Amino acid sequence: MVAEALGRDPFERMVEERCRSGDLRGALEATLKHFGPEVNGFLARASGDETLAAEAFSQLCEDICYGLAGFEWASSLRTWVYVLARNALCRVRKREGRARRDLPLSLAEISSIEAHVRTATLPFLRTETRSAMDRLRDELDPADRELLILRVDRDLPWDEVARVTLGRMDADELTIKRESARLRQRFQSLKKALRQRARDEGLL
Repeated sequence: MVAEALGRDPFERMVEERCRSGDLRGALEATLKHFGPEVNGFLARASGDETLAAEAFSQLCEDICYGLAGFEWASSLRTWVYVLARNALCRVRKREGRARRDLPLSLAEISSIEAHVRTATLPFLRTETRSAMDRLRDELDPADRELLILRVDRDLPWDEVARVTLGRMDADELTIKRESARLRQRFQSLKKALRQRARDEGLL
């Protein structure tokens, strides 16, 4: 099984088993509640705007509902959720709309899960150390801020960071390799720039 070959963690194996057994509702609720606080925190930090992050998270919940049944488990579920989250944020920023389709969960059920996740996100965000260095990071370009959050705060492997920034799960290996190399180079430049700004402000 692909999931076992990739060494997917127990939670992801559980969600996959629910999907394959036809328990889509259970798989959806588990996915939203498990990854919700973490990804909502990412959206809050990446957007720097509470209203924008809330809109993006609502969009993300719908996108997970639409897409989970067709997820092929060719990569980690966590990576896929981050790809959807970043794409949702981009769409909300551009105010791109789309026709509403029938959801596997009702809007009331999604709203209930959203409320649960937002409550759970508050302590999640508080555990992320806020400091003067965080302030410097928050002043970065959104794309650079996303890169630091994904690589440093979320500890995603470079190939997964590349998939998220590309916004695609179907990118070929060469494309992922090139994007990973570009991101690594950008990451090194960002670290140097942040260190210099920290020195200039007497933080180092």
